[in-house]
Amino acid sequence: MKISEKIITLRKQHGWSQEMLANELGVSRQTVYKWENDLSKPELEQVKGLTALFKVTYEFLLNDNLGEPNIENQNNVLYRDVFATEKRFSEEIVMREHGYIKQGNRFKMQNKRMKSGYKMGYTSHMTVSDSEQVEFNLYREQMWKYLESKNYSECFVLSPGINFSFFIDEKNSAFGFYFDGCEQFVCPFENFIDVAISDSGYGSKMIRKPVLGVGTDGSFLVGNQSETVMTRPDVYFIAVSYFDKNGNICIYKQSIAAVYEYIFKTGMDSEIYKEIVTPAIKNALHDLVAKLASIKARGELIRQGKVVVAKLNIDAYKQFHARNEVILEKQRQIAKEREEEIKSEQAKLNKNIWRLLGILFVLFAVIMAIVTSTV
Repeated sequence: MKISEKIITLRKQHGWSQEMLANELGVSRQTVYKWENDLSKPELEQVKGLTALFKVTYEFLLNDNLGEPNIENQNNVLYRDVFATEKRFSEEIVMREHGYIKQGNRFKMQNKRMKSGYKMGYTSHMTVSDSEQVEFNLYREQMWKYLESKNYSECFVLSPGINFSFFIDEKNSAFGFYFDGCEQFVCPFENFIDVAISDSGYGSKMIRKPVLGVGTDGSFLVGNQSETVMTRPDVYFIAVSYFDKNGNICIYKQSIAAVYEYIFKTGMDSEIYKEIVTPAIKNALHDLVAKLASIKARGELIRQGKVVVAKLNIDAYKQFHARNEVILEKQRQIAKEREEEIKSEQAKLNKNIWRLLGILFVLFAVIMAIVTSTV
């Protein structure tokens, strides 16, 4: 039964006209007319208003497979709990996994033997420092070992050079995202509604290209010609909509950078490296959408009672996430203390250098005085 037919039936059960329903929802009568004639569909906020007004669930309104409205029984749809942290994938996570610590607005290396001096933006996996690559590989290995220990399947990273992975938990009929050392989002199949993928958009910029021209007299002329080129998206956005255990619609959002840019310093010179991984991310996101399409169908079977599932142990996820945060905080504190030690050692070294320079200056002055008096 379509949502348009459900709105008509529910409206008539309440004895309302289209105009009365429109007034209750704060929309125009033409809007209700379009809904009921399948010319348009209610937006998310309007769906919320309809569920509250008619005392039905989101699932009932949005699922065309559910039939005639029965107001007394619509709140019996059961969902399992969802685990979702507030942490968002960030530049700091990427840099930390490549051996850097954030100080103010800059990132500094924890390992002073590394070659490069400082970085900006997301870093790529094609690094110029062997130490940095080793650091990143350790985090990558840790991620795969953890996912394997949980018997998760169909795991894949969403972009090269970052440890952000999608996984499926077949045992518990759930899926989710892993980054920064643990699961950050775990959603049962039957709670999943849809996924939306968007990007920062394509832009354009003007570039000047050297042009060689030939005159009618056979002379040559070198000049510049302006040309418009299209730029690729530099950020991709993921929005997963799902039902919480009470049947309310929620959205989990993450973003992934598609351009990794960093500065490599060698002495007085600096070189900027940039890697665009848009094609790789697009392929991974296509896989993500395909996986979630199959999950949506499997979730429908669970909602219909054709597949029995066990309760998710949300407390276990919360406890492990809390322990992981404690470990990360200790790592940040250790790195901060190490940086303070380095600063203190550098201050002492600078002080000794100035003291030595002072002594040398005094010796030079004494020698010059002796030479002058002798002459």
